[in-house]
Amino acid sequence: MKVAICALSAFTYVAECIDLAVALSREHEVRYFLGYRDTVAIALLERRGVAYEVILDAAPHLVRPAAARSTRELFTGFFFAQANAVLKQLPARLTAWGADVVLSHLRDYAGINAAAVAGLPAVSFGSHANPVRRESCDPPFGGGLSRSAPEAQRRLMWQYDREFHLELDAIYNRTCRLPYGLPPVQHVSTHASDRLILLSLIPALGNTSAPAPDHVRYVGSLFSKAHTVVSDEERALLEALARTPRPRVFVSLGTTYGSTLAPQCIEALSGFAGTVVASGSPAVRVDSRCIEAPFFADVDAVLRACDAVVTVCGGKTVMDVLAHGLPIVGLPRQGEQKEIAMALQEQGAALQPCLRKWDADAFVSAVETACADDGYRQAAARLQTEVVASGGAAQAVQEVLRATAAH
Repeated sequence: MKVAICALSAFTYVAECIDLAVALSREHEVRYFLGYRDTVAIALLERRGVAYEVILDAAPHLVRPAAARSTRELFTGFFFAQANAVLKQLPARLTAWGADVVLSHLRDYAGINAAAVAGLPAVSFGSHANPVRRESCDPPFGGGLSRSAPEAQRRLMWQYDREFHLELDAIYNRTCRLPYGLPPVQHVSTHASDRLILLSLIPALGNTSAPAPDHVRYVGSLFSKAHTVVSDEERALLEALARTPRPRVFVSLGTTYGSTLAPQCIEALSGFAGTVVASGSPAVRVDSRCIEAPFFADVDAVLRACDAVVTVCGGKTVMDVLAHGLPIVGLPRQGEQKEIAMALQEQGAALQPCLRKWDADAFVSAVETACADDGYRQAAARLQTEVVASGGAAQAVQEVLRATAAH
C-alpha cells in the first residue's frame, strides 16, 4: 500500500504523525507531500528516514500564524491560501505516485480535498481535541470554552460560530472546493475525514461531553524525538541544570510564539526563587538562576529535571509534559490550544493566569503555585497514566489499515 501524508510544510505539522509514518513504512510505502520546502521539517523527515516530495518551487505568500490579526485571517491568509496554491498540483502528484490512501492533517485543506479529487480514501490526524461537536451539549470547536461552560454561554458561542462560518465557508468553497468539482461543505474549521480521524491526544483532553463518534480515535502521541543528536554544548547545559536550585520551571513556547512570548516570561520570572529553563530565546546564558537555549534536542532530559512547564498548550508539548507527570501553566494563543488548556485546568493539572491579557504578577503567582501545590502534580500524574496507556503509533497503524481495507 502507498500512503501519502499531507501535513502542510512546517515542522510542527510534519512532526505530528512522524512516528505513524515510520511505523507504516516498515510494511508499506510512505511519502510526505510538502507544499513547499521547509528546511527544519525536511531535516526531521531525513533523520527519520521518511521519503518526501515538494510540490511548489517557491513558498506562496502566506500570513504567518503569529502575525494573523484574527481567526478569519489565520484561516484565509494561511491555511486556505496554502491549500489554494498546492491544490493546483497535488491531485495529479498523488495520482502519478500511485497513492492508495491520503493521511491529511486537520489543517491541511489541500490534502483532504486532493484525496476527494483523486478518488482516494482519506484519514485525518492532528494533536487536537475532538472536532466533532454536538451543539446541544458541547462548546463549538475552537471556541475557547470548557466542556463544563454554562449552557447560556455555549449557546452564545454557537451563535458566533455560525456567523463566523457563514463567511468562512463561502471563501473556502469558492477557493478550495468548487473549482475542483467538489460539492460545498459547511463548518470548514472541522472539515475532516468521515472515515477516520486520529487524534494524538488522550480522551481526558477531548473537551466534549458527547461520546466520540466511531470514526474518531484518540491514540496518544505520534511524535517522539528518536535519534536526537545532543551537542556537547547542550550536555554542558543539562549538567549545569542538574546543579541549579529547585523548583525548576521549563518555559517552552514553541516555534510560532516563543520568540515574542518567552522574553516576557523570563523577565517576569527574574525574581523567581528557583531556576528558569527557557527554550526559544535567542541567547544562551547559564547562571545560578536561568538557563536558556534556542532549542533543546533532549527535551525529555529537561522535563525529567523540572517541576512545572509553561507552554501555549500545543498538543505535542502537552503530551510530552504529561508523559513526565508535570503540572502546566498555560498561555494558549489560539482556539485549539485554548481547548486543551481548558481541559487541563478542568482536570486540575494546569493553571491559566492570563486569560484575557498579559499579567506578569498573575503569571509568576501561577508558576509558584504549580511548583509548590502538590495537587497539580497529582492531577498530572493521573493524566500521565492515561498517556502511558494510549496506543500510540502501533494502534494508529491498525486503525489506518482497518479504515482503508474496504477501499
